[in-house]
Amino acid sequence: MLHNLIDQHYNHPSIILWGLGNENDWPGDFPIFDKNGKINEKGIDEEGIKAFFTELNGLAHQQDPSRKTVIRRCEFAKGITDVYSPSIWAGCTAASIPSTRNLSKTR
Repeated sequence: MLHNLIDQHYNHPSIILWGLGNENDWPGDFPIFDKNGKINEKGIDEEGIKAFFTELNGLAHQQDPSRKTVIRRCEFAKGITDVYSPSIWAGCTAASIPSTRNLSKTR
């Protein structure tokens, strides 16, 4: 799927990064890894997922060496891609809104 995505959009001027995943640290996201018996206390196989991202990262760079790769919110795999987005959403919950209201006023 990644190969097809890059092949199809390689020349698109708006593409600056190839996204390899989004929140891939949820139990059940990778059923193939759930079956191998290497599940940690969080219910995920971190090593299997890291190996998968490493493979995807290599494929993306092989197919398009000019662009960086990125993943979002998968802390244990953050060193694999070129860019990592920790996904910090200040103010998204009712409990945190009062503590972040002043942030927007100072900008």
